This record gives sequence, C-alpha cells and structure tokens, in this order.
Amino acid sequence: MSDYFNVTTNVGDAAIATAIANNSKLNITHIAFGDGNGSVPTPTKTRTTLIKEVHRQTVTKYAMHPAIANYIVIETIIPSNIGGFWIREMGVIADNVLISHGSHAPFFKVADPDGVSEYRLKFTQNVRDGSVVEILLDESLIYASQEWVDENYIRRNEIVDNLTTNDATKPVSAKQAKLLSELKVNRGGSFKDAFGRDVDFYQDAFTAQFFKSFDECPVGSRCLIYTGLDLINEPLFSDQYIYVETRQTFESAGKLQIAYGYVTGKVAIRSAGTGAAYGPWTYTATLDSNVASATKLQTARTISFSGAATGSFNFDGSGNSSAVLTLANSGVVANTYGSNLKIPVITVNAKGLITGVSEQQIPIVDDLTTGGSAKLLSAEQGKLLQANKLDKTALNNTLTSTSSTQALTAAQGKVLNDQAFGVGQTWQDVTSSRVSETTYTNTTEKAITVILTIMDRSLSTPFLVKIDSLVVIDVDDFYESTYPITFTVAPSSTYQVTTRNTIRKWSELR
Repeated sequence: MSDYFNVTTNVGDAAIATAIANNSKLNITHIAFGDGNGSVPTPTKTRTTLIKEVHRQTVTKYAMHPAIANYIVIETIIPSNIGGFWIREMGVIADNVLISHGSHAPFFKVADPDGVSEYRLKFTQNVRDGSVVEILLDESLIYASQEWVDENYIRRNEIVDNLTTNDATKPVSAKQAKLLSELKVNRGGSFKDAFGRDVDFYQDAFTAQFFKSFDECPVGSRCLIYTGLDLINEPLFSDQYIYVETRQTFESAGKLQIAYGYVTGKVAIRSAGTGAAYGPWTYTATLDSNVASATKLQTARTISFSGAATGSFNFDGSGNSSAVLTLANSGVVANTYGSNLKIPVITVNAKGLITGVSEQQIPIVDDLTTGGSAKLLSAEQGKLLQANKLDKTALNNTLTSTSSTQALTAAQGKVLNDQAFGVGQTWQDVTSSRVSETTYTNTTEKAITVILTIMDRSLSTPFLVKIDSLVVIDVDDFYESTYPITFTVAPSSTYQVTTRNTIRKWSELR
C-alpha cells in the first residue's frame, strides 16, 4: 500500500449505504485539511474528525473516474492568501460529517496575498456507487487550463479601442470596427475633394460626427473636417474646412500630421513618438506672407517700465531703440548724515536700494568702573590708564624679593600655583602597602595629607605618629571605638605609625 492513502470512515460507509438505500444524494461540500498534530497519521475508519483540523476548503471541481467505476476524482484549490499551516492529513466532508480520512505528504502552505502560491489537491475516492454522490462546487475557484485559455481567449488589455494605434498583432474593439464599417469610403467610387485629393473621412455639420479630436485621425488616413465642429486640438486656421493627412514617420511607431487650410493654404505640422500624445502644432509661413518679407512691425509698440524705475520707448523693429529710465523716489530725504560723535544707520531693501537713514549717538563711557562691550572709553579715561600703566621693565622673576614696587612675573605665579596644597594631587588608598612601625618618606615636591581610620581592639596600648624624629600624635587608648587620625607630612620628611590596633583605612592626598 502507498505511504499516503485515504479510507472511507465508518460514518462515511453508513452515509453512503443510507444514500443507496433511500435513492438520495450524498452532498460533498468541502475538503478538510489538518496538520496531524505534528506527524503524518495512519488513516483509520473510526475517525469522526481530523486529528487537528487547520483549514476547510470548498470543492473546486469533480468528475467520475474515466476508467474505474464508483471512483470519483475530487479537486480543490487553497487560494494564495490563505496559509501559514502544515498539511499532513485530509478528509472529505459531506453533509457536515467526515466520510473519508486520508494521509498527506508533509507540506507547508504559505500565505502570500501579493504572489501566486496556490495549493491544488486532486485525488480519487471510492464511494461504492458514484451515482449517489452530489458535489457542491465553489465556482469562484474553477480554473481552465493555461493551454485552453491561450488558445481561446484574448487578453482584455490587448484589445485596441481607437483607430490611431498601428499594431498588426492586436485586435480592434467591436465598437471601432463598427465605426469603420459605417464610415468607410466606397472604394468602388473614388471620393475626392474639390482639389482632386483623395479623402478617407469627411465630416461636416450634416454628417455623423465620428471624430471628436484631431488625435483620433488614423495613421494613413486623409480627413476633410468642418472647422465649425470645434474638434479638440484642431489647428488655428481661419478656413471653413481643414484637410489633414496622418502619416507614419521613418520610425515604425511614430506618426505625423500635416494640416492645410482648405482655402488659404496655410500649413501646420505636429508629430508624436511611440505611444505618446501629439505635440503642439507648428505653423509655417508662406513666401508671400508678411513674415517672410517684413522689415518692421506693421503696428509700432510702446515698451514701458514701471516700479523702481520708469520710462518708455516706441519700437517697430526698423532700428535700434533706447530709453532713459528715471529711478523712483526711495523715500529717503536727501542730506548728509553722520558727524564726529554720530553714525548713520542705513536700511537697505532686497533690491539694494536705501529705504531709510537715521543717526545714532556714539555711546561713550567717561569712567573706569562701567562695564559693557558695546560702549567706547573716553579719551580722558584712556589718558589716565596710560599715565598709570604698569612698567613692564619693573617685573620681578624671583620669589625671594621683598620689593613693593615690582610685580611678580607670570612664570613665578605659576610656580606658586603649582606648589599650592592640593593642586595636582589626588587621594590614594594605600592601606595594602602600609603597616605599623615602618618608616615611609614623602618623596613628592609638596606636602601630603594622611588620614587613618583606627578600630580599637580593647588593647590598652598607645597610638603614636612620628614625623622625622618627633612624635606628633600620642593617644593612650581609643576606648573600644573607631577613630579617624589626620596629619600632614612635608616634602622629603619621614613618617611612621605605631599601633597594635587594626588600621581599617590608610589614605593619602599626594
């Protein structure tokens, strides 16, 4: 037996037997799909539902088996937009009961709303008597074969619904074919206009209007059109009729229209490329027209200027012309602005014209206490600064002088700053490198500060701090508590701590 097969269920056998006995129909409506709860099941006749149903799809089409009696061929399609589940089992649903249970090779159905990922299932089912089966079809999913469609149908978007497209591979719509039939020129009798030119289409106020725009004149046609009809995109001629020839250009898909004024003989031309709309009409002048021979304008024109400048001159094209322009008043009063202690404030517009001028007093401060960067110092105060300025030659570059008339140099000021306590120093935890009764030396160029935290262990022993040879701290007893001890060590001095108590923290600013 195949690895994947289906069997009628006990419920299905009973339903088929009842339909045969009562001469009634078994209504097959859906195919149920399940994921088998993670594995492909073995079809059993005792099942009344799928192990785990994930989707139910209406039947698309069915037919009696062409060779095996009592076998029917059932087909269904799960559309592209339905999915996101595994298929490992299936069943036939008739009158809302499971009449067949089958196994299926594991297959994951994706949901793809924008693509084509349909799933099509086609299988045979033995029902003992095919005449008792009636299957309800989902007509929205009945498919024709691609070969049949290609052979019998033309795509709707390939039908041409105009008489201007030149394409031998596409059919014209029935509407346009009817129009051609009704308005075709009788080839048996040559239709010529008054100038002896062949005309394919004639349209005036007394004939059926088959063109609404000059764009609709077919390639290879000649049209005589009454201008009173006001067709769209018609050339601007004063003639009562316009004769138009529509031709194919040297480019296979290009087209060209030439329009003639029926009486005046004026000519207009326009063209278009592949699938494009016509460009504007270009009008040509005849040799006997005013354009070809004119040396000046028939009517002279006056050219005028207004706004920031005014003026005018006459021009007829017979020679060069010029004009004197007068600048408009900007609104500023003519004057001289600014003085020794005043400055002019000027307003200029986007065109570079001065539209406003005013004067502003120069702000002057006559003392040495007023602050502000937008004011000037008076000459009087400047003279006072000059008289009291520091003599650069009276600077002292030592730290040993006691002079009260000399200033200290910046270099010596930096030395003082560098030697200041705490400058360039940081607190350091040295607990792990310090022990009692050991002498240490301050090797830095500045005094250091030492802070110790002592925890008393109830020992009646003294606590001593000795700097160089002098004991500077002597504590007899801490009375069972924790105490901080602070002392300072000068550069190059030695220091020693003596205690039998616990040193919890030893920190140094160095």
